[in-house]
Amino acid sequence: GDRIVVVGEHQPLSSHTGLVMISEDGGTSFEDITPFEDVSESVSKCTITPDGAVVVAGAGGFVGIYM
Repeated sequence: GDRIVVVGEHQPLSSHTGLVMISEDGGTSFEDITPFEDVSESVSKCTITPDGAVVVAGAGGFVGIYM
């Protein structure tokens, strides 16, 4: 589909460096959906479920679900 999700971290590394970006138009534009109050370190894993939910995980035990 047209949904693309990118996860990673801002450089240089410090607190709240995790990053979650989503595109609903095949990568033409991206929106930052990072919940900064919850993400204190890097985000390194992502999957899109068959029903379209986005599940991301990162350091420090962070897990986020976006519908």
